[in-house]
Amino acid sequence: PQSATDTEWHHWACTYDDATRQRILYRDGVEAARDTATGSYAGTGPLYIGKRADGSMYFQGVIDEVVVHDRALATYEVANLYAYGLGTWEQAQVADGRWDYTLSTGDDGLEGIFQVNVRGTDAGGNMTPFSGQQVWRGLIDTKPPTLSAPVTVTTAGSLTTTTFGCEATDFSLDDDTSCVAQTDVPEFRISDRTLTLYGDVNPWYAATFTDTAQLYAIDAVRTYTEEVSATVQLTACDAYDHCTTVTSQTTPAQLEPFAATLLSPPSGTVLTTQTPTASPQQPADSPTPVQVTGHAYAQAGVVGLVVRINDRIVYEQVWQEDKPVDETWSFAWTPPGAGRYTLEAAMYDLSDWYPLPAAQQSDGSEDGSALARELPAQIYLPQIVLSDPNRRGLQYLPFVRSTFDENGRVARSTSLIYVDLAEPTVSISPETVTLRDALSNRSPRFTGTVDDDSVAYTVEVSVNGSDWRRATVREDGTWYRAWGFPQPLRGETVDVAVRVTDVAGRIVTTSERVSVDLTPGSSVE
Repeated sequence: PQSATDTEWHHWACTYDDATRQRILYRDGVEAARDTATGSYAGTGPLYIGKRADGSMYFQGVIDEVVVHDRALATYEVANLYAYGLGTWEQAQVADGRWDYTLSTGDDGLEGIFQVNVRGTDAGGNMTPFSGQQVWRGLIDTKPPTLSAPVTVTTAGSLTTTTFGCEATDFSLDDDTSCVAQTDVPEFRISDRTLTLYGDVNPWYAATFTDTAQLYAIDAVRTYTEEVSATVQLTACDAYDHCTTVTSQTTPAQLEPFAATLLSPPSGTVLTTQTPTASPQQPADSPTPVQVTGHAYAQAGVVGLVVRINDRIVYEQVWQEDKPVDETWSFAWTPPGAGRYTLEAAMYDLSDWYPLPAAQQSDGSEDGSALARELPAQIYLPQIVLSDPNRRGLQYLPFVRSTFDENGRVARSTSLIYVDLAEPTVSISPETVTLRDALSNRSPRFTGTVDDDSVAYTVEVSVNGSDWRRATVREDGTWYRAWGFPQPLRGETVDVAVRVTDVAGRIVTTSERVSVDLTPGSSVE
């Protein structure tokens, strides 16, 4: 046990769970200590506050607003109690026996889950006691989204690229109307966007609410291999039509002395075609080969290029002459199948590396490179040295670096592409929802499965022709969405539709008539 000595006011709370015998002590809404009782506790007799039952160990201080609950409070509930004591009371307008208070809007607005407490004071100074104060809890959103639109222009030798970004956040962010440009450039594709749900950034929300699919943030990036000088305006809106529009802020052109840039396929590309004819080397159901191109630039020095796809080396090139490099490289690559692929081009400055006399032979497989990567502080870059028509091979010249300082000696660029060869599939099951599958007798939870050979971007649900609402998708490929009704459901049939959008923009919709019986005892084991 630790003692606490203080002369300030603090909020203290202690919880005891008889099922686990766990005791937790909180100070100002934050856990301060915990332990497990050796036996169960059953309180009888009077409750003493500020002293022991035998009249000893009086508390040397002041105690106010003591509350006893009939259950162990959760951590977030203790935090709410502490926050209540920090709340600021604002004057409301009173007229004809009614009161009203106007919430701030715009940049000073509110968004999120809030608790509103109301108390009254009469002419005699009598105030509503704590137990009589009316409480409202729910969603308040009077604030537009936060939005930024950075633009970066980069020049490396003869290559100039322009990268547009969009960073939008809001408690009720709307996907369809956010990160939307008023001009043709940039046009953010589905594959350019990364979505963040509110349950991913707020553990309390994820543990408390069923609507964990609430969209919170969109991060979008689109790069063009040219300088785009047009002024761009981007807009982001929330579900309540609060919108923010900003003008892009262009960062002055950056002149890179050393760069490896991936050009095509550009990041966010979705490949959807298959090989039309079959051969022993290229099955008919495999993706179509693509040409991977990039740009290498170095002001001077011996440089080497290594291209990896999903951490596997697929291409290597070295420039041995100590002179400027400003050229495009290219090679053909066939994706092994559907999925996500991360491409990385890494340019190494080898001006402070020296070659060893030994060489590693390879028959064209990865063994030589793999062996080289296991050696400490070495890099193996290939040169074709064998001309024997009866065999093929690569000569791997090992370079050993004379210094271990990598700062400024390696330049990397990455891109993410998708291979999506088939439409997604989605189903609704079960077709009968009972109380076991519901949050309450007014809130059934509809479920099903979803599958895509690449990425299922969104899953949305509509009930009885309502607006589409985003569903939560689990890692195991199941989706769920809780739905609130104004009255208890006892054997009603509702029309449930679910649609899935994949990263290629394909939309597949299915619907079922689902029987909902949320009367007690309706669950079937």
